[in-house]
Amino acid sequence: MPFKETWSSRWIFILAAVGAAAGLGNLWRFPYMVYENGGGAFLFAYLLILLGFGIPLVIMEVAFGQKAQTEVVQAFKNTAGTFGRFVGWLTIGVVTLIAGYYAAVIAWGVDFLMASTTLAWGNDAQSFFHNQILNLTDSPEMWGGFSWPVVFAMILVYAAVYLSISKGLKSVGAVVRWTVPLPFLFLLILLVNTLFLPGSNEGFSYFLYERRAWVNHFICQLQSTKATGGTIWFTDSFRRCDCEFSGGPRHIWHARLDGSQSKHEP
Repeated sequence: MPFKETWSSRWIFILAAVGAAAGLGNLWRFPYMVYENGGGAFLFAYLLILLGFGIPLVIMEVAFGQKAQTEVVQAFKNTAGTFGRFVGWLTIGVVTLIAGYYAAVIAWGVDFLMASTTLAWGNDAQSFFHNQILNLTDSPEMWGGFSWPVVFAMILVYAAVYLSISKGLKSVGAVVRWTVPLPFLFLLILLVNTLFLPGSNEGFSYFLYERRAWVNHFICQLQSTKATGGTIWFTDSFRRCDCEFSGGPRHIWHARLDGSQSKHEP
């Protein structure tokens, strides 16, 4: 049964797709991977894989979402029968697990945000994180009870998630209008500020040119675009489909982000 609800505009769909793709890996892991695995060489290999592997996968998932126009389990079942249904439920399970640990990490961020008003961590943020937020014990066998700062922050996080999806695509669209552009704006401000810090030239030079060889490019590419994760095509399945898709060697249809299509005869 196709979805009755669709994104209010193409811009909102693009923001939702970018929000689904951009995550903690882009913000925290990607700079670390660049630093550890080749610097400029890693970026060059990353761009090559983006053009030859990442973007084609995203295009394929966008086209699949446009064609499916239904939820994940039914979409895979329509494509591959019982095995497809299993893959659909597997996708839901993986996304649920990811959402669980994302909520915990965001809760840590909420705790640090609250503590930032007084700089409660002082000169040792790591000890503050381990002892005051995580409430770690000396060994895994020792039960230390709940970390109440994290519990309260988790309640706030899940409340925010509930309010974001309570009215379906309408509330999600209102949220992504702000939550997707603002992090990019903040990162741009941090980048400009970094350029004017003492030693920034030497730091960028070391970051880009003086590290080791290429490693983990495909994993980093998948993490950056969220290709094969199901989120891209699922987001696109809520977009109105005004085109038909057909296969075969003599009819190749290209689905575009604006919903149009072009037909090429080989």
